[in-house]
Amino acid sequence: FHHGFFKGRWVQPLARLTYGAYLIHNVNQIYDIGSIRQGRTFSFHNA
Repeated sequence: FHHGFFKGRWVQPLARLTYGAYLIHNVNQIYDIGSIRQGRTFSFHNA
C-alpha cells in the first residue's frame, strides 16, 4: 500500500514544496533572532 501511495505524480511537487518551506523557515528564524533588540525569556506561556 505505501509503495503505491507514495509513487503518485502528486508526491514530488508536494515534497519539493515541503522541503523548500523547511529551508526557508530556518532563514526566517535566523533573521528574527538577529533583529531582536533585547533578550528573550522563555516560559511555558511564550515558548
